[in-house]
Amino acid sequence: FLDDSEVMNVHYLEYLHFLAQDSSEQAIIKAYPDTSIFGTKHLNNLLKHKERYYKKKGNKHIPLSILQHDEHKHEPSQKHHWWNYFSYTGTKHNAVVGISYEQALAYCAWRSLFITNLYNNVLQKKLKYNKLDNKFIEFEFSLPDEEAWNKACKNDTYNSATSCQIKKTNSPMHEHPTAAFDHTPNSAGFYNLIGNVAEMTSQKGIAKGGSYQQTFEECNPSNSLTYSKPERWLGFRCVCKVTIKTISKP
Repeated sequence: FLDDSEVMNVHYLEYLHFLAQDSSEQAIIKAYPDTSIFGTKHLNNLLKHKERYYKKKGNKHIPLSILQHDEHKHEPSQKHHWWNYFSYTGTKHNAVVGISYEQALAYCAWRSLFITNLYNNVLQKKLKYNKLDNKFIEFEFSLPDEEAWNKACKNDTYNSATSCQIKKTNSPMHEHPTAAFDHTPNSAGFYNLIGNVAEMTSQKGIAKGGSYQQTFEECNPSNSLTYSKPERWLGFRCVCKVTIKTISKP
């Protein structure tokens, strides 16, 4: 299965929210998006309140909203800027960027463990999927290889009239990615495969789909982009392999 949208800021904030409950300060810093793009205000705020995440502190977790420090009006423009793009509540559904290949892999690994545990220990018992009794469902998230990404684009016709977030001729360049569910999905139901942010593949340094900083021709599905570090125009979506295992009875 492939995510129908790019991973959003709110998804990555959720990751940091749970990471902060049982990880060191260095682990949080290592997972945090490139601060040369976003600045340090949100990171410093998260570290300041980190001790309030621990379950030993009354078994209470602070709400996710505390991570979004810019819920109030901005002065003087009342608009977000790059230093708070990641944590501003108005951009929480925008594609997350400033992520390295290694950080994307770490997110996939965390998501695999979290969803596998959530499904088997909470959802399956709560929803009572009878056909899956005595079954263990494993969810393994990863970055898609080029073949899987290309398959998601297959049979769609892309032309200059296609609605997507790309660099337009004779128009001001977009300053940042848009919301992950903006624009019309393709015939398979996937949003922003073309444009918005280029998407990492399982091959390090190779991305597909182009971004808001590339022209339509550069965003052609047959093309690949290269990268060597986190970028403002680079994000990712996950592919998931689901395995059903029979639990052996004692």
